[in-house]
Amino acid sequence: MSRVATLAVVLLVPFAAQSQAARTAALGKPTARAKEVLSLVTTVRELRNGDLMVADPIERQVMVFGGSLQTRRVLGKEGGGPGEYRQPDAVWPMPADSTLVVDLGNARLSILGPTGVYARSIPMASGGAGGPVGVMFPGGVDAQGRIYFQPPAGGGPGGLPDSANIMRFDPKAGTTQAVAKAKTPDLDRQESGGENTREVRIRPIPLSASDGWAVAPNGDVAVARSGMYRLDWVSNGATRTGAAVSATRAKIGEAEKREWVQQQMLTGGITMNVEDNNGRRTMSFGRARPQQEPSTEGYKWPATKPFFDAGSLRVDATGRVWVRRLGPANAPRQYDVFNSSGAHVATVNFPAGRVLLGFGASALYAAEVDEDGQYFLERYALPL
Repeated sequence: MSRVATLAVVLLVPFAAQSQAARTAALGKPTARAKEVLSLVTTVRELRNGDLMVADPIERQVMVFGGSLQTRRVLGKEGGGPGEYRQPDAVWPMPADSTLVVDLGNARLSILGPTGVYARSIPMASGGAGGPVGVMFPGGVDAQGRIYFQPPAGGGPGGLPDSANIMRFDPKAGTTQAVAKAKTPDLDRQESGGENTREVRIRPIPLSASDGWAVAPNGDVAVARSGMYRLDWVSNGATRTGAAVSATRAKIGEAEKREWVQQQMLTGGITMNVEDNNGRRTMSFGRARPQQEPSTEGYKWPATKPFFDAGSLRVDATGRVWVRRLGPANAPRQYDVFNSSGAHVATVNFPAGRVLLGFGASALYAAEVDEDGQYFLERYALPL
């Protein structure tokens, strides 16, 4: 795997025709709802026949729901062999109706054929023998099957980085290149121990502002900028810059802290462990929910929330980007919609308890999440 360390020259191309006010719409009622209860879903993948593939990392299953969401079948089983999973966490569409499954437990990306049969795997981590370890946790896949990811920030002796490249890996060519750059969350780094037992603990600061990004089928990268809320499109080194969105940051009080902690209880977090044993490095991943609710006192907190949830970006079938707006604690859930020019064209109000998961050819998929953290898949007609 080769790595291109430099980015192409970025040209900022402003779009003047963005003064039209964004419309407001409501999601409406679901057209289908699954009867099966799931523990956690972060992505969905609609197949050509209308079936829906999902991964549940808590239940450790890859499943396919029928078009009506009333039937379900499980693909593979738990284990480390071909077609087996230890913790499938996400699914992404690949060419020829294939699917990429992110298997945290086995630290690999498994590719399934159109019928759900295992085809091959790609390691999530590379490197060793004391050399650098590259981590590929997909944040999107384009129509050519190229995988996009942003290496996790780790910090070094020179301090903690505030941004990282968005990388594109081409499985056919075996090459990796930088295609864009995005601000990463602010980090809290703590060190303890001596020279031989030194422990470094790095974790994101809750609700710190960071850029979010998503990938369109043609390989263009949409980046929601956190400094001045806007959407940029990066294509072949050139940037189409959207107009700033009028928004205010919600102040973080105890209610906002509690809301964030409760969200972590529902979704858990991904852990990455790197061990170096006599020059031999190994890496492992996992997602787990906290065993007990963390105290809000154990974190550093910024004064205000970001404008949006950086992990919420999704691209629909028409190429529009959906971004979840953040407001005060318990505020109604809203998604801003941006077009291919970066213009903010709509804001969609979601029913209470719903979270956007992804899109099909003509449908929007969401989940109702109840107070116990149970997920109920739903399909909606696109409201725009």
